[in-house]
Amino acid sequence: MGKYSRWVLGALLVASSQMAWADVIETTQLVGYGKAKYPANFTHFDYVNPQAPKYGKITYGQIGTFDNFNRYASRGVAAAGTGELYDALMFSPSDEIDTYYPLIAEKVRYSDDYLWLELDINPAARFHDGTPITAYDVEFTFNKFMTEGVAQYRVYYQEIKSVQALNKRTVRVEMKTGNREKLFSFAQSTRVLPAHFWRDKNLSEPLNQPPVGSGPYRVVDFKPGQSVTYQLVDDYWAKDLPVNVGRNNFKQVQYDYYRDDTVM
Repeated sequence: MGKYSRWVLGALLVASSQMAWADVIETTQLVGYGKAKYPANFTHFDYVNPQAPKYGKITYGQIGTFDNFNRYASRGVAAAGTGELYDALMFSPSDEIDTYYPLIAEKVRYSDDYLWLELDINPAARFHDGTPITAYDVEFTFNKFMTEGVAQYRVYYQEIKSVQALNKRTVRVEMKTGNREKLFSFAQSTRVLPAHFWRDKNLSEPLNQPPVGSGPYRVVDFKPGQSVTYQLVDDYWAKDLPVNVGRNNFKQVQYDYYRDDTVM
């Protein structure tokens, strides 16, 4: 065997060993440490009452004021609860640490060298205006945050090389170098923005009117700087998912603002 042939054979063996080492893991859960408490076919979390009725109103007191509905603006003060207007890709229960279950994303695949991850979007996922949530919205969200909005996002996710929609239902995340924490964090905590609403708006700027959301509650009433009221969405797309059964039981949630602790 010639020197060139031996070099080619060696290169093929190295490539083969690397391919064999980088296994693909497919799952419905993402676990940072240990094992998931709940199996793939769980129906609800242990700490909820799956038959809990949905009724009533709860009012919280807040000190200060607010002037907009964009939690991610670089200036201004967003109304309490605005960060919850959007569902995340996955959900973490209160009785586990660093374990996440399907919400917008119903399935996950990733390489065990943590260089890439793919998420399959639940085909039933919808924004409040009925528009489907797609992989293109996830790609849009990443690019929007990397160019506008709070600077902390760009710093934290600078090791992500790209987020690309492969088709309507699948989005792929690729890293510059293998990093489980950052790769899993994107899948676990990304709240998906509606591209059709935010495309012509600057995420760094305050928003005077409530945006189109996707979570269990929507804004139904507000007095600028004084109060904001959220109403449970009757046709909320994810209300019967295991992560939501027995949760979100108030029909209304209101935040009233005060300038004085004693008065509040």
